[in-house]
Amino acid sequence: MSLDSNNDALLIICNLNGKIYIRCKSRKLHNIKCIFIQKNIVLHLNNLSCASIKPTKLFALYKAGVDISNSISNKTESKNIPCSRLGQILFTVLNDSGVNLINTNSLPQVIEQLTSITKSFQDKEKLIAKDIALAKCYRYLLSEPNLIKTKGFLQKAKYWFPPSLTPFVIFTSLATSISTNSFTTKRDNKTYKVQNKVATTSPWINLDKSAPYFVAVSVILNSNNEIVLKDCFALPVFNLKTLIPIESNYKRTILKILFFICRKYNNIIIEKPLFDLTTENKEKYRPDFILTFNNKKIFIEVLGSANTDYLMHKHYISQIAKSKCFKYISIKAYELQYCYHRFVNELKELLEQINKKPHM
Repeated sequence: MSLDSNNDALLIICNLNGKIYIRCKSRKLHNIKCIFIQKNIVLHLNNLSCASIKPTKLFALYKAGVDISNSISNKTESKNIPCSRLGQILFTVLNDSGVNLINTNSLPQVIEQLTSITKSFQDKEKLIAKDIALAKCYRYLLSEPNLIKTKGFLQKAKYWFPPSLTPFVIFTSLATSISTNSFTTKRDNKTYKVQNKVATTSPWINLDKSAPYFVAVSVILNSNNEIVLKDCFALPVFNLKTLIPIESNYKRTILKILFFICRKYNNIIIEKPLFDLTTENKEKYRPDFILTFNNKKIFIEVLGSANTDYLMHKHYISQIAKSKCFKYISIKAYELQYCYHRFVNELKELLEQINKKPHM
């Protein structure tokens, strides 16, 4: 069917029995029964898979004269996460630091986790540009004295930074709260203003309930040679002592349950994958948590919405993930009061089953 290019048109996307249909209709005709369904013209879900968040290879933030800090590349979107450039750097650093893996029998001290994160920032392989390591621009935990010292560094950096890049430094901190353009640190209970909107793992998370956060903050000098906190990426963590990343308060609730159940057993590793995993056929999946026990993997998927399209996408991903684990368990966190006991009992029975089997 052809449409007059001068008339308004609607692109309509719908689903039926787990299949996606797309049709284009003029406003006057959009109520006519869908000819795509009539003729069984189908666009399958595997053609609609989201692009992945990928570890970054270069750690530059700003091109000279161009603000690209909050630009979103198609290559860095996944699960509707608006991963800013600064966020992509933080995800890469945390993944390399190992803070997203926890042994339930020996939880690390917060100082150990912060040390691992610092070592990851200082990795000589992490480069801003040729021969310029990210370590040169990492300034550890944010504080007012450290911020003041940064000005001299940035003034000198313009002489050895590549002309195409704006000199910057990155601070990190634990934050007890965030707002649209600010965050409050645990260390000194000080609220810092940020020039751009604070980026998070999702545009619809509850900012209060998702606290605390581990934040990365970029600092530059403006045209008046003044220190500016340019951007901030805030990643929710389990609590102020255990810095395993989460994406929402729903996932924090489920992680509490996992800790409670798994501590009975020896050497269960809980992992929060930060990047997509890939099958031999290059299909992508990323469970919310992976439990590894006696060399067997249990995937935990936390369902945070009853939205039909969201659940369809989760179902599609589950079909890929199930072939890569011993057991795949999903939990409707938005209805936890109704399915808590089923989830807990299923997981306990599964762990008992694995525990009784001889180690491979």
